[in-house]
Amino acid sequence: MAQKRNMPSRVKILNYWKDRIDEAVDINHCFACSSLDSHRLDRAHILAKQLGGEDSVENLHILCKHCHISSEMLRGEQYWRWFEATSSNWFQITLDRCVPVIMALSGISSPDEVKKHLINQDATKFASLFAHFGKE
Repeated sequence: MAQKRNMPSRVKILNYWKDRIDEAVDINHCFACSSLDSHRLDRAHILAKQLGGEDSVENLHILCKHCHISSEMLRGEQYWRWFEATSSNWFQITLDRCVPVIMALSGISSPDEVKKHLINQDATKFASLFAHFGKE
């Protein structure tokens, strides 16, 4: 039988890191990229369990699935360089993740065309795409 892990709650992790990370963090956003996806956030080890990391607030961040996978095997300074680069480029990272979905929904074949409209805040171009999203 597998041993049950006793990891700190997301609230305890947030309380530990909220004054230690330069960026504003909250329980519903990825600490690294600021993704707002509270149902898909993980308690992620800074130093992986496989590399000797512990289940302690000091060794855990709240990360989205993308960031968790990206950072999984980084150690020490590598992790913190990745964290800094990701948190300082959150807009570009979020934009890159959205483009394939918008292309599929809109029929636009060029990622550059999608980015151009999003960056120029051409909301009318995409408003109809999401008007019936999730509706029958």
